[in-house]
Amino acid sequence: MRKENKLVFSICSILLEYPNDELINLIPEIEKVLNYLPGKAKDYIKNFIDYVKSKDLIEIQKEYVSTFDLNAGNSLHLSYHIYKDEPERGAELYNLKQAYMSEGFLIEKSEFADYLPLILEFLGLVNTDHDKLLFKFIPVLKKLAGNLEKSGSKYYFIMKACLETILG
Repeated sequence: MRKENKLVFSICSILLEYPNDELINLIPEIEKVLNYLPGKAKDYIKNFIDYVKSKDLIEIQKEYVSTFDLNAGNSLHLSYHIYKDEPERGAELYNLKQAYMSEGFLIEKSEFADYLPLILEFLGLVNTDHDKLLFKFIPVLKKLAGNLEKSGSKYYFIMKACLETILG
């Protein structure tokens, strides 16, 4: 995987986590590396950063909660969109966890392996080519991007940066 793609995945992982002071403090560091990002991903991420810089943290947190936590259709747990709570979801979570463990990437027991920021963090860190992990979730990511765009959420930009990088 290209270094630039890994950087996009790492940045998107950070930006899709629940917003807090740490995120706000990282914005200048992210801005420093924007020019190293490929294609449209750079523009999408810049648009999201401009949004973050224009809002108070409380406003960003409210949008995050209303967008992702209170709307199951926008869940960042990708396998949920495919399997809901069916037994097949457990197998998918297990397979993702095995991929993480094969690279020495350990996750907390309380974390679900299909959480998009976690998958992106993993892809941004590992040196082997695991980006195929996201291929099966492309329809889910497209659906999320569509939902976010329809609702006017600025998180749309982050989803589009991910898709652009995966499909690019």
